[in-house]
Amino acid sequence: MKREKKTHMQGRLIVFTDLDGTLLDYSTYSYEHSEEGMGLLRERDIPLIFCTSKSYAEVVYFREKTGNTSPFIVENGGAIYIPGGQAALFRRAGRPGQFRNSGGYAVIQLGADYARLRQVFEQIKREFHERVIGFGDMDVRKVASYLNLPPGLAGMAKERRYDEPFILEDPSLLDGIKQFAERRGLRVYPGTRFYHLMGDTDKGIAVKVLVSAYREMYGGLTSAAVGEGKNDEPMFRQVDVPYLVQRPDGKYVDIRMDNIVKIDKVGPEGFTSAVKRLLSTEGLYNGI
Repeated sequence: MKREKKTHMQGRLIVFTDLDGTLLDYSTYSYEHSEEGMGLLRERDIPLIFCTSKSYAEVVYFREKTGNTSPFIVENGGAIYIPGGQAALFRRAGRPGQFRNSGGYAVIQLGADYARLRQVFEQIKREFHERVIGFGDMDVRKVASYLNLPPGLAGMAKERRYDEPFILEDPSLLDGIKQFAERRGLRVYPGTRFYHLMGDTDKGIAVKVLVSAYREMYGGLTSAAVGEGKNDEPMFRQVDVPYLVQRPDGKYVDIRMDNIVKIDKVGPEGFTSAVKRLLSTEGLYNGI
């Protein structure tokens, strides 16, 4: 296993994490085995920032379940949500006009509106002879079946704002669909379970915005991230210490970065192991 070099933390430490297949079990969505890692960060007042393809409604649900109070990134970098109580700090570090208010959060929108995505997705369906199916085409029952979710959570997953997940029946069409989307100013990106039609953004762009804001607020900063999917690569490239956990089959997604640290555990167990390793490296934890 590759070990990261001994470092000295520069100012504040912040941690970003993917949800599906990282903080949450890939199949059951349980966070039982990531609770220890979350607790270690909470004890040290280290922000844990969810950075996920999940919708706003889903992230709010899991933040409440896990007691998370940090800002969060939804729908593959589509938007950043900052809790109202922290908004003043981030506003001082941001640009005038960058924020809007929604549901008690200050919001930085980075992606395209969902209505625009659906408009283009309908064009893709016609162009590629209905060989794709998006969340907007599915009812709650179908989404629940694909994601192994109860209807309530499946309904939350369908509440898209900045990203259209879709299934591609014929992978040979992917390059053509990417080019079709790019000509219209959009992107197609692979996720853990689906492909995603998005605006001109990704997790890395959103992470860069937050890292810059935290650095503006606190001066020196050390940033880390934990993930397992190809769509986590842009996030990894914006932090000081990236941790890649194993997928359910025990393998790693193909991400080639000189500084990536591979954790030989799957999902939530990998998340907790990464947190322990990070805190040990930074001299904040002596439990391993």
